[in-house]
Amino acid sequence: MKLTIGTGPHWAGTEESLGLDIIPEFHPDVVRDVTKGLPFDDNKFDEILIEHVLEHIEHKDGDFVMNEIHRVLKPGGIVTIEVPYWKDDIAVEAAGHVRLFAENSFINYYSNPYWKEMGQCCFSEVVSNQLLDTTRSGEKPARVIRIMLRK
Repeated sequence: MKLTIGTGPHWAGTEESLGLDIIPEFHPDVVRDVTKGLPFDDNKFDEILIEHVLEHIEHKDGDFVMNEIHRVLKPGGIVTIEVPYWKDDIAVEAAGHVRLFAENSFINYYSNPYWKEMGQCCFSEVVSNQLLDTTRSGEKPARVIRIMLRK
């Protein structure tokens, strides 16, 4: 089962996927503010996709959201995260962006030996960590960070 957090306006779910978004007009399967927690059982999803969501979440809530993602991801499952690169215009042009991300912004979630002791989630492996040039439908080219982490 796959979970997409932040479905966007063109969501089309399947039997094997669920979509969650805060905006009801996008018609996700679940309308929910991710900073309030994920309304799913532990270890439910094989895969989670969260693209262009974390930059809209205040830093103080970011660790909670990552812990929730870790909680609902099955052991061995993979989360794919995509965020604007801090040096790209898209990172600072949108009024709703409240956080900036660089190549190593997620390092604590997989490489900090004290992170787990502090009660934070700790992913077992970085599957990939890339700085990519992308073009989303109808938008100008942009640089993004895409990281895949295994639980």
